[in-house]
Amino acid sequence: MKNPLIPLRNKLALRPANDSPMLEETRHLWTKLQLLFRQGLPPVLRIAFTSTYSGEGTSSIASNFAHTLAEQRLMTCLVECNFREPSLRAHYKAPKNKGLGDFLEGKANLTEILNRKVSPHLDLVHAGTIQSDPYALLSGPLLPRVLGALHEEHEALVLDTPPLSNCPESCLVLRNVDAVVLVVQANRTKKSAAKRSMATLDALGVPILGAVLNQMAYQPPVTIEQNFCGRRITTRAGRGQMS
Repeated sequence: MKNPLIPLRNKLALRPANDSPMLEETRHLWTKLQLLFRQGLPPVLRIAFTSTYSGEGTSSIASNFAHTLAEQRLMTCLVECNFREPSLRAHYKAPKNKGLGDFLEGKANLTEILNRKVSPHLDLVHAGTIQSDPYALLSGPLLPRVLGALHEEHEALVLDTPPLSNCPESCLVLRNVDAVVLVVQANRTKKSAAKRSMATLDALGVPILGAVLNQMAYQPPVTIEQNFCGRRITTRAGRGQMS
């Protein structure tokens, strides 16, 4: 089954203004995903964002998507699972030093890692201080436990996941989610590399909601058409339309 390519023309900021065009693009993403839900997909409560390579904008898009859910008054928690390149604590100026890594190392409890109301209806668990091997931490039994505990308090979890190409622990995280969105950077990620990432996600058995084309600096010169669940999705001038 092919997946919809959802273009985002701008690099997304981690804390967008309410009238930010960057946030507007993420709202379009949420709208498109809601259309897919109506085609028979189950409600998705734990959504992961991943990429093929580092630096493709996964953290920014995951953060903006979490803001979009929160502005719909869904109690949302943004969870940073990228231990190799953490960034969310600094951007949100989170008051708590401890994070997910500290919980997985047995050095903190849920209360100590949960930053409540970094934005209305939005909580944050950043990566924390990581002193152990990321793969070893995420392969243990505590990751499903903490996600389950967070899920009890929130209507949606948005996971910022490390890239697939050089972080084997990303697959460990993705086994604990309901669906995944692949972030693809325009003019950087080759089609063959994106296809390999899609194949990896298929092998994991995680439903792929689609792909986000990030940092598009130009308007596509041709019409792109793809099929998803028997529906034709046409993308013109950087925006998608379902027909």
